[in-house]
Amino acid sequence: MGAPEEMDQYLQSITAALGRLNAAASECQSRLLIEHDGSIKDHSANQTVHDNLVLEAYKFLQIAQGPIDAVATCFERTAHLACTRSLLEMGAFDMLPTGGEARSTKELAEELEVDEALLARLMRNSALFEETGPRQYRHTPFSEAYLNPAIRGMFRFAMDEHMPAHLKMHEFLKRNSWREPTSTSDNPYTYAHDTNGKSMWAYLSERPTRMASFNDGMTLQAMTELWMIDLFPWESLSDLHPTPTTVVAVDIGGGTGKGISRIRSHCGSLSGRFILQDQAHVIQNADPLGDGIENMAYNFFEEQPVRGALTYLIRRCLHNWPQDSIVEILKNVAAAMQPEKSRLLIEEIIVPHVNAGVEEGWMEMVMMNLGAKQRTLKDWEEVLDLAGLEVREVYQIAGNCHGLLEARLK
Repeated sequence: MGAPEEMDQYLQSITAALGRLNAAASECQSRLLIEHDGSIKDHSANQTVHDNLVLEAYKFLQIAQGPIDAVATCFERTAHLACTRSLLEMGAFDMLPTGGEARSTKELAEELEVDEALLARLMRNSALFEETGPRQYRHTPFSEAYLNPAIRGMFRFAMDEHMPAHLKMHEFLKRNSWREPTSTSDNPYTYAHDTNGKSMWAYLSERPTRMASFNDGMTLQAMTELWMIDLFPWESLSDLHPTPTTVVAVDIGGGTGKGISRIRSHCGSLSGRFILQDQAHVIQNADPLGDGIENMAYNFFEEQPVRGALTYLIRRCLHNWPQDSIVEILKNVAAAMQPEKSRLLIEEIIVPHVNAGVEEGWMEMVMMNLGAKQRTLKDWEEVLDLAGLEVREVYQIAGNCHGLLEARLK
């Protein structure tokens, strides 16, 4: 540390940051200790205080490190990622027993048939396992997380697909004259992976193992407790007097059907049909959902076959595409909608105009890799307008970046 005034400024910054961190910790503790009702507003409030605590912890660490050491953490972070990925592919996570039992690197190396010296170095520097003695390790909650297939899929997808694109992003943007990428076939991802003009989706479709990691990772979206569709007044659809043949809801690109199943439960005894739509290979592998839910193979770049449904849902799909593609998708829905009767529900991140949070930030960079983006409410209104639609209602909880847009035909 330099001159005394610099030391004083540093200590003042540390004290102020620690005060904010303690306040965030107290708020989080108070929130989590109250009685919970399990509603989306309850889950959202829990998530908000948690996110605020994490953000203040990041800020405190950054201030404590100082500008130079904060920059140097790039070595630490990338080193941890390299160790974790190597140990994952080696099989070390699976071989180490759960339940608190420690194993020596000698035993593990023999069972894995790998070099013990290498294994010991990787485990020591991974920052995931607990060292219980010389070359003795056991699982922690942070290492056991990688035993979950969804976590593994997300990690591999991030490392294999998006990390190379992040590292090459500056090269692509310079080559692109520092313009915003807006193409599915010419973007940081296609540049880094040299896809020969193929989008990420086409490129991964030819690499089943990597596509499987993507599919596993995306199941985390369905594991969330924050479903913005819960905010929509589903009971109000009874005012439209649906019959058993009325299509109440179509979940477009709904994957394994968690969303349409949730909608079905919200509608209770409401008469009508509920339809899950996704690409043929997804639908073919989907389990029957029962309770009046139908599976239908469908590509949202084609004409929507279900006409006049009361609601169409697109959940966390549109952010993967540039504007021209989104307009094409939305026009297909709009052509099937019935005026003043059909609603289009879009569940996505709605980026605030100021003070965007951590999740919006990293997700924005992931989308930029694909020539896509996260959007503000104004951005969504402009895109919907191009498709002949207008926003009628925005369902959102203060402090949560996710929201539900209700749009109808203009």
